[in-house]
Amino acid sequence: LILIGYLASSTQAGVYGLATMIVTGMLMFPTVFYQRYFLLKLHRWSNHDRNMFIQVFKRGIYISTFLGLIAFLMVLFLADKFIPIIFGVEYLVSVNFLELLSITILIGYLTTTLGATITVANEVRTKAKIMCLIAITNVMLNIYLIPIYGAVGAAYATIISSFLLLLMFSWASGLFLKRLHASYN
Repeated sequence: LILIGYLASSTQAGVYGLATMIVTGMLMFPTVFYQRYFLLKLHRWSNHDRNMFIQVFKRGIYISTFLGLIAFLMVLFLADKFIPIIFGVEYLVSVNFLELLSITILIGYLTTTLGATITVANEVRTKAKIMCLIAITNVMLNIYLIPIYGAVGAAYATIISSFLLLLMFSWASGLFLKRLHASYN
């Protein structure tokens, strides 16, 4: 938001900020769920019941995909109806940004599940390195895209960064699951 305000305009930053606030709110559900209910269990299962760890991981992918798809479609198709009711018609312009960013909800639900897998054992270092790399990538994309496309450029940077995070978490969790499976056999 700071970069949008600095490189584009404060009006665009405000409108974009509402869209990111809603997306962030939607992404809190899987994050809180994994942090509150599964974090300690994942650690225990990864060390003592690897079959359960793998089963929960696989189910988590399916459930996250399903719930993320529902949340994504709800925001995509209902944004133009609930924004004016909740925030007023003056924020109707933020619907475009919210619809654009809505794909990051689906991506985020999956990323949370994959990210939870790499919070166990020494995998948290890998997760931190990936997140650092993606944060730097996001800033660089924003610096490049915002002067050209304004807040839409920031949305593109967010989508690209979210997708890269999903890919890298998928890669890292896949490697971890292979090591876990190899050490189990």
